[in-house]
Amino acid sequence: MTSIAIGFFAAGGIWQVGLTILSRYFPREKGRVTGYYSFAAALTYFVGPIVSTFILDDTAASLVHVFVLDVAVSVLGIIVMIILAVRCFKYKFI
Repeated sequence: MTSIAIGFFAAGGIWQVGLTILSRYFPREKGRVTGYYSFAAALTYFVGPIVSTFILDDTAASLVHVFVLDVAVSVLGIIVMIILAVRCFKYKFI
């Protein structure tokens, strides 16, 4: 069971679900949505480590700050996902 979860999250399963939902919102602009979505993902892969280097120093507490930032971004993503799910069910989109 754990290997399935790791494979899903590591292999871009969450990325694909997000792209599918956005493609449903914009069915005529799938290429553009894919481009913007992929750019946003690539930007986070680039900006995340840069921001982390500004937060990290020689203390263990600085590592905790990086994890808190990661949790905050994850919670923000979950909130956006919940809003999209509510909209999908409200407008019978699924």
